Amino acid sequence: MEFGTINWLGVVAAFAANFFVGFIWFGPKTFYPIWWKALGKAPSTEPGTGTNMGLIFGSTAIAGLILSISMSFLVGLAQQANGGTFSLANGLTLGLLVGGGIVSAQALS
Repeated sequence: MEFGTINWLGVVAAFAANFFVGFIWFGPKTFYPIWWKALGKAPSTEPGTGTNMGLIFGSTAIAGLILSISMSFLVGLAQQANGGTFSLANGLTLGLLVGGGIVSAQALS
């Protein structure tokens, strides 16, 4: 693998998975009511009031695409550092480090 090579099929799959998980996660019958309450919002308050939902959706899509490309790049670097192989254990470790070390730290700030 060449430095900087991106697996575009993986990017598309990760991007689609991001939207699918987000759709389930923020669905009205799953975690959305809990999340809305944790934000201190009343259940009767309509989401998106006073905001441009197209802008929010578009920025979420762009962020998901950037995340997918970045993860593909990181997996490529990890594969290269590991002698050209990348196992399930390597993927789980990378996901744990990125999720626990970067994403959760940002979410806490």
